[in-house]
Amino acid sequence: MRKLQSLEIPIYFEKENINTGSMESELFLTILSSIAEGESASISENAKWSVKRRFQNGTYKLGYTPYGYDWDGKI
Repeated sequence: MRKLQSLEIPIYFEKENINTGSMESELFLTILSSIAEGESASISENAKWSVKRRFQNGTYKLGYTPYGYDWDGKI
């Protein structure tokens, strides 16, 4: 986006009704992107916690068998 702005090419986001040609829209877009970044980090932390918890409980199941093992855990 910054590269397009340096070339003086505005971007219009239809869904959010944001036009980067104005300063207010750029500020709004910055706020929205920081909120999205925070939400992404939260989802990532929740997913990591879930995997860690399932490993601790012994309920984590891989979609495939680890190399060298059968489904029953024997080598």
